[in-house]
Amino acid sequence: MKKLLGILTTMFLSIQPITLITSCGSNDNSHDATTENDKIFQIDDQKVYENHKKIIIVNIKNPIKNAEIKVINSNSEDKVYVDQNILNDENETGKFELTIYGKKRSLENTIQVKYGDLQCSFKINVLESNSSTPRFEENINYQVSLNKETPLIVHFANPIKNAKYSFIPVDSSVVNVLSGNGIDSDTKSSIEFKVKGLNIGKTRILLNYENVQCVLNIEVKEISSDEPSFNLENLKVTKNKSLTREINVTNPIKGAKINISKDDNESLINSLSTSKTNDEEGNGSFLIYVKANDKVGNCVLNITYGNIVKKISLTVQDNPIIKADENQEQSVMVGMHLNNFKLSVENPYQFAPIKVEVSEQDKKYVDAFSMQDYDMEETGKITLVVYGLEIKKQIPVKVYYDESFIELKFDIVENPNKKPEIFGSPKEINDLNTNQSLSVGVYINNPTLEGILTTDFENNKFINIQISGNKGAGYYTIFFITNSNRSDEIFNVTLNYENAEPVTIKVSFKK
Repeated sequence: MKKLLGILTTMFLSIQPITLITSCGSNDNSHDATTENDKIFQIDDQKVYENHKKIIIVNIKNPIKNAEIKVINSNSEDKVYVDQNILNDENETGKFELTIYGKKRSLENTIQVKYGDLQCSFKINVLESNSSTPRFEENINYQVSLNKETPLIVHFANPIKNAKYSFIPVDSSVVNVLSGNGIDSDTKSSIEFKVKGLNIGKTRILLNYENVQCVLNIEVKEISSDEPSFNLENLKVTKNKSLTREINVTNPIKGAKINISKDDNESLINSLSTSKTNDEEGNGSFLIYVKANDKVGNCVLNITYGNIVKKISLTVQDNPIIKADENQEQSVMVGMHLNNFKLSVENPYQFAPIKVEVSEQDKKYVDAFSMQDYDMEETGKITLVVYGLEIKKQIPVKVYYDESFIELKFDIVENPNKKPEIFGSPKEINDLNTNQSLSVGVYINNPTLEGILTTDFENNKFINIQISGNKGAGYYTIFFITNSNRSDEIFNVTLNYENAEPVTIKVSFKK
């Protein structure tokens, strides 16, 4: 029984969405051949996960100066919301963005888009997200050389067998994607692709992996040296475990020799190898494999590519150990949340899987899970959410970090106050930027069957507020959406729930 459906997706809402390049059709019924051939296009139907967002870039083949742009949601704003980044085409670019916000699981929500006299409609399906949904890192940044082909790779969690993926450059005058579209047949949690820098500048390459979206920030720079080079941070592996890392070489050389060796402390390493010993294709992309022994310590690895030798520090560490932060309450009232129970991990490592287990017989008493499925940033921090369902003492809850685990015991106690409560919202948000979508999670303690979180905030040209969640839910996602307009005003966003005290969030732009 998931009272807090959707929490696991919230931590990834800042992942940037993919952009689909499309065009609108015409409502002109004339049979002028030029008009029909040049203007009749359609926006493809879309899929987006509940509590997630997705951007569509719409291209009009024959742009019209100052054409008015409108989006009509067809009475479905409680299920999906579509926002636009500009109101009219002042610069006659024929290009604008639509942002889709999935609010409630639903099918075939019809959206109409108008560009001057042109119009078209498309449908949006809002899908349920879960812990097996693919997860990408946030703020993925790359630097590529001007007029050079550069191999790149993006890592992620929860791959899908035979998932289709594609790369789309937002500004193809800055960078071009030479290869990368395909099908994920080997589900290795990474995708390789190749780009070429065309002009100095910054842009985005947008990755569509099935129905999950990710943005890759690209900076094209003029790199004076033609010598091969690559960056690799110091490595960390758990004893008796294996480590795989991708290396991408700038200015690769066809036929360059590839090797990996160790300088000292040989007893730490069971085996070292690379995916290839010769860069026959000259793409500069290869893997290194490290297998550690049952000892801890440090050593130095030598990675050779052609005449370049790079020394990397490798730390072999002990198994992760999970500890609960001291002096934390481990009793939860029925109908209430304990949403900030902190755990810390000694010897953490990047991408370590995190999961929470409650036995089948205890699931009627307690609902518990982690706010993150993986330690994407190697923080060694776990935030546990616990929801009281029925009264019982000493309910065991197991929290896993890879194969290591800790067993916690929670008491679910009687709740003397049955009144709903809005819980967990920030008192203020003072760092909004323009053209941003910020998401905030809010809990409802003691939710009612018909209760739903609302706001009386009036959307304006600076801030647009959208709330995602269903009647009777114990958790809601609030989207704070901004466009290119900026204000020095402090906005009061008041949240309301039936029979609960209202809560106000003070919202302002970053100074």
